[in-house]
Amino acid sequence: MTHHVYILECADKSLYIGCTNNLEKRLVEHNGLKCGAHYTKIRRPVVLKYSESFETLAEARRREAEIKRWSRENKLKLITNQMSKYGPKAQKKISKVMHEFGKGKLKSGTSLKKVTSQKQAVAIGISEARREGGKVPRQKK
Repeated sequence: MTHHVYILECADKSLYIGCTNNLEKRLVEHNGLKCGAHYTKIRRPVVLKYSESFETLAEARRREAEIKRWSRENKLKLITNQMSKYGPKAQKKISKVMHEFGKGKLKSGTSLKKVTSQKQAVAIGISEARREGGKVPRQKK
């Protein structure tokens, strides 16, 4: 089973670091249900800014604890470094799409089905950025 460490940005611009085995479900909990963490419950909406995947819960918990010890500045660098390979237009578009995904409002192309996967959300953001002429590196084949 895959476990994820994630960073959320709250409405008040604070950061929340967590760990889960179902990232999509946990985002819905943070944004709308009573079972979300109290910290995020009073700072909604929250937006997924970063995530990493691990094979074991122990590895994920170790990484979560490591990131929690970092300063806010270092956490933001981690988030920024993930986006640095994209140009400014693409970064803005991907951030907007991830914000919609975090709120549970992102729908895919012509089918208009709700997007439930972070990878699919990023792919939509990249595709829209390319269409609008943003700098997006090509995938390696």
